[in-house]
Amino acid sequence: MPALNKEQIKQYLLERDRKLSAVITSVALPVSRRNRDVHSALLHSIVAQQISVKAAATIHARLLELFPNNDAKADLLVRMSLTKLRRAGLSKQKAGYLKAIAKIKLKGSVPFKSLPGFFPL
Repeated sequence: MPALNKEQIKQYLLERDRKLSAVITSVALPVSRRNRDVHSALLHSIVAQQISVKAAATIHARLLELFPNNDAKADLLVRMSLTKLRRAGLSKQKAGYLKAIAKIKLKGSVPFKSLPGFFPL
């Protein structure tokens, strides 16, 4: 399935749910804070698991501050020490997950750009 943009998604919902069409048309489309790729979205999701939204936002911001231009590039992440990641607020387990995902991205064993059903809002 090709990626859909917000207007296509809205149109799809309007065509399939007549009862909610008034609500759908009266609500503004969400504004994207950033256009994340699958890798970035996955990192953010892991950071946010089982903690409050505010704590997740704080830890995610600290994590991004460890990288030039706040861009958690996989090649830099795999070389970063667990200690440094832990100082940003990540658990040992989550830091390990982030490093493992970065290694997978670098290997190219998962085609992050072509995962079906993913579309950044």
